[in-house]
Order: sequence, then C-alpha cells, then structure tokens
Amino acid sequence: MTTLVIDISAVIIALSLCLYFSVISFQGLTLLIEGVATRKVPSRLPFLGLCQNVGIAAVIGGYTFQAPDLAFAGVLLVASALWASSGRIPALVPAIEVPLLVSGLLSLASLGVIYTIA
Repeated sequence: MTTLVIDISAVIIALSLCLYFSVISFQGLTLLIEGVATRKVPSRLPFLGLCQNVGIAAVIGGYTFQAPDLAFAGVLLVASALWASSGRIPALVPAIEVPLLVSGLLSLASLGVIYTIA
C-alpha cells in the first residue's frame, strides 16, 4: 500500500513540474517574441511572473531531489520577484494560474507524504 501512495505522489510531483516547465517555456517564448517584434525591452511585470514561476519550480525540484540550495534559491527568486513587483503580483490568465497554484500545493503535500512514509 505504501508503494502505491509513493508512486501516486511521484506522479503528482512529475506532472506538476511538467506543468510548471511548460508554462515557464511559454512565458519565456512570449517575452522573447515580444522583445523581437517591438525591438524594445518587454515590460517588467511579465518578466517578474516568469521569475516567480521559475522560483516555485525550483522549490519543488529542490525539495524533490533533496537539494536545499536549489530550494533556497527558489524561495529567494520568488521573494525577490514579489518584492520587485512592489505590491502588484504579476498574474497569469486565471484559467492557468489556479491550476498552477493547486498543482504546486499538491506536489508539496505529496512530498510531505513521501518524506513521512519513506
């Protein structure tokens, strides 16, 4: 029974990281295309949203692979993105943002389950 719970938790974590990496790549490509098309530096808020998502993925990856330095760097990246946005949290489309937050919470809860069992 415990191996089934660990396997399900591992699938949740893997799907969450895949979702974060796909959103990060989409945000990065959007920033790149916007910068090339307008020949200007894109605005600051989409870049801060990208930094925030990279930080969350780094925290999940750091806890998953037991790399506390990566998790700490992710926390610092999220905190610096929120600090640089000066109160305005860079938001995505709500149809994407809510599943990202839920998958992040589920993956961290799954990590807690794995560390408790194993």
